[in-house]
Amino acid sequence: KYDKYRLISKNGDVCLFTGKTFISNTIMYLDDAPVSHSGLVYNNGTRLFLIDSNLDGVNPNWLSNRVKNESHDFIIIRFNKPQAEIDVAVNNAIDKGETGIKYDKWLLPKIALSRKLGYKVKRENNKKDICSEFTGRRYAAGYLSIESYRDCLSKWGYMTPYDHVRYLDKQEAEIVVPLGFENKTINN
Repeated sequence: KYDKYRLISKNGDVCLFTGKTFISNTIMYLDDAPVSHSGLVYNNGTRLFLIDSNLDGVNPNWLSNRVKNESHDFIIIRFNKPQAEIDVAVNNAIDKGETGIKYDKWLLPKIALSRKLGYKVKRENNKKDICSEFTGRRYAAGYLSIESYRDCLSKWGYMTPYDHVRYLDKQEAEIVVPLGFENKTINN
C-alpha cells in the first residue's frame, strides 16, 4: 500500500495511522476511531517525510518508517486547494514546527474525558501540540483555512486524528487512500 501511495503522493497530504502500541489502541478506543495518529506529508520530490507531533515535539521523520514499522494501516487526506497554496501552507507549518513546539501530554487525558463526557476542552497552551492539533488546527484549519475543521475546533476545542475524517467536507478535501482492512470503516 505504501509503495502505491508513493506514486500518487503530494506535498501537503495528511496521513492518519492505525498504530500498533497500547497508547494507539487506547486513543482509538476512547475516540471510537480506526486511527490514532496524524502527520503532515512533506514531499521534496524524491523522499517522503512526515512532520508530526510526538513525545519529542514537532519533528520530521521518514514516512516509510512510520507506515511500515509503526502502523497497521493508514489513510491519506488530500485538500482541494491549488498546489502552490498547499506548498506555502506546508512551509508555514514546517517553519512553525522549527520554533520548538513541544508535545502537550496533558491534552490527551482531557480529550479522553471530553469524548466520553462531552465537555469542551479549553486549550491552555498554544505553544504545545499533539499530532492532530498540529495537522488539524495549525496546518489545515489555520494555514489552509479549511472551514469544516474550524467547525470541529469551535465545537470541541481540539481535533483528534479521526476528526480529519469526521469533519471532512468533500468540497474541501478527499480521502485518496482509504483504510485497507475490512473490520474498520470510515463513516463519511
